[in-house]
Amino acid sequence: MDVQERDKETVAPKNPTSPARNRTNRTTRATIIGGLATGLATLSMSAIGSANASCVSFSGFGIGGGCQSSFGSFALVIGSGQATANGFLTAAISTGSQTTSSTDGLLSLAYAGGTGSSATTLGALNFAAAGFGFEGPLGVGSNISAVAGLSPSDVLNLAFNVGAAEAGTTNETRAGNGAFNIAGNFLGTSTVSGPQPNKNMLVQATGFGNAALTAFGNRNLVSAMGTLNAAINMGSPVGFPNGSDNQVSAGTPDRNALLSLAFNGSGAESVVRAVGGPFAVAATLFRPIHAEAIQNGPGITIRTPSNPTGVTSTLHTKTTQERQNARNTVTERITNSLKKTRDAVGNATRRLNTKDSEANSTARKAKAGATKPADDKD
Repeated sequence: MDVQERDKETVAPKNPTSPARNRTNRTTRATIIGGLATGLATLSMSAIGSANASCVSFSGFGIGGGCQSSFGSFALVIGSGQATANGFLTAAISTGSQTTSSTDGLLSLAYAGGTGSSATTLGALNFAAAGFGFEGPLGVGSNISAVAGLSPSDVLNLAFNVGAAEAGTTNETRAGNGAFNIAGNFLGTSTVSGPQPNKNMLVQATGFGNAALTAFGNRNLVSAMGTLNAAINMGSPVGFPNGSDNQVSAGTPDRNALLSLAFNGSGAESVVRAVGGPFAVAATLFRPIHAEAIQNGPGITIRTPSNPTGVTSTLHTKTTQERQNARNTVTERITNSLKKTRDAVGNATRRLNTKDSEANSTARKAKAGATKPADDKD
């Protein structure tokens, strides 16, 4: 029995950990957790430092430098750059290296990516995007800009630019001075070398419902100005010609266009211009170099390799006096319609006045008849 009692005393209890050992374990775990937290914090700070001025701001409250926002707006920078979101319910986002995004107005978005890109909006419901991604092989776009909205009253304009600009040149897309305009550049570059004096690249759509677009060509000037016009330049990613050094315009600053189209397909060093309108169409198709297509007023002018002098529609052969007479006829019809409307409104007004006068006269007579017996009785 004594042996059994001694064996019971030597059996380990169910919880062999003493209070002292528990305290030691807790201290060890706390030390390990603290070390991990310190390491993670150090790693996080290192990551923030390598991001080089990354920041975020919402409704005026932010973390990091380079981001500013007004009430209800959002600004974000991932990389080195600046983002400013003014107005209400706007967003400015910059990614990459030395990029800048800025919004001002209502319900608008500006995004700048790549290297040295800039995106700006002004007005309501506008969107501007310049470049994409980050610096180096993870991004597209270098030293380019996109502007959507040129005045506070501009609405629903879109500008995008995915290209590049060499030092000393500019590459910009611009949509505004109105509403529903689109200006875009896809892989077009401005360079310091080229056969033409112009080394810059500008794609702009101003007015109402205009589209100015270019793809693959370099050093182009593409513009659509007026109402419901399109100016399009299409190059080729390989080979010659690649749609470079062209001037393609539907409407000009001196003379806007209406319902007109200017198009260049794979030509180089060409001038394509459609002005006036309505329905002025000018196009060059697969002309290798030095093509010119100009359409002034209603009609169609097309230049092709098989027909270098161009094909012109019969509308273009009408004289200026005939076009003026046609416009005068339309003006007279509109004027006559307005006169008829005015006369109808005048007649209706006179009839209403006559009825009112008759009603007033009847009321006066009835009143006079009602008061006369009383006078006779007296």
